[in-house]
Amino acid sequence: MTLDLPDADPPPVYDSRTMTDSKKEDGATTSGPQPRYIYYRVYAPDGAIPSKSAFDSSNPFVGRIAARSVPPPHNVTSLKGCFVKTENFNDPTGLRTVLYLNPAAQAPMQNSARVAILGAGSTPGSTPETVFALVFIEELTMAEKVAVGELEVGENRGHNPEYLYYHLFTQFGEDTSTVSFDLGEPALGRIKKIDICPPHTPATIKRCIARAERKPICAYAAQLYADISSDMAMADDFFISLFRDDCVGSTADKPMVLVQPERRVGLYNVPIKVIAVEKHVCLYITVSVRSPLIASAMSRVDSSPRLAQSFTQTARKDM
Repeated sequence: MTLDLPDADPPPVYDSRTMTDSKKEDGATTSGPQPRYIYYRVYAPDGAIPSKSAFDSSNPFVGRIAARSVPPPHNVTSLKGCFVKTENFNDPTGLRTVLYLNPAAQAPMQNSARVAILGAGSTPGSTPETVFALVFIEELTMAEKVAVGELEVGENRGHNPEYLYYHLFTQFGEDTSTVSFDLGEPALGRIKKIDICPPHTPATIKRCIARAERKPICAYAAQLYADISSDMAMADDFFISLFRDDCVGSTADKPMVLVQPERRVGLYNVPIKVIAVEKHVCLYITVSVRSPLIASAMSRVDSSPRLAQSFTQTARKDM
């Protein structure tokens, strides 16, 4: 049996570098039902990256694919595969990425979970406001970073973004933020909440701040406090509901506090990379080789049942 389906124009083609609609011939008209899309965002461990299938010049971080382009079975594995292919990344086994129902979700979806992407009504990912989040659980390769860098755009992204504010300190006082927005508060920085990689924890927040501040060491050994009155730093795996109205760091007058580790000429810092397999999160511990803290750090690694048995240790000199 052959079914006669109404014709539909293909989705418009966009130039991924200029983020502008391709020109149509004069007199072209659109007829028939509009295509159904699945919308998504892509995240590296240190934050959002532009999508190669972006369709809106004001927000190149939201991509989309046609729902009919996803082969059965419609589950997380097949959907991830389509996203990865569209973004021109390499993940043939599906082990490099996880998929979140939305950027605010606390845990990724199971690969075998069924995903409703067709039919009438609203379904996950059916609008730019209900996007899926494709998350890389490990660093991008150098070639991938170069390709992503070629797609980088300006800072004016979207409308009325929600910010996470933070007050930048060293161990000896305030520091100047490279993304300071208030001349009277040079130590006050901010990042867009939607740019932070899921799940939203102090670990992923520090990674995003480190990228914004161009200080990789902040992702390794900085301590993040809920506010300036806090007595203890927040645990790296503590989940934070960033989009709640009463979330910490949601206002400039009560920012979170990031205290950076000691940095001086001649001081060697040793990043110890530990992969937390169960949560697909990379943890980094940095200690001074002149400090006995390295022994206690190693002890904590060995005693934690959630961390992988193996890790790599490299030395880095911060100038």
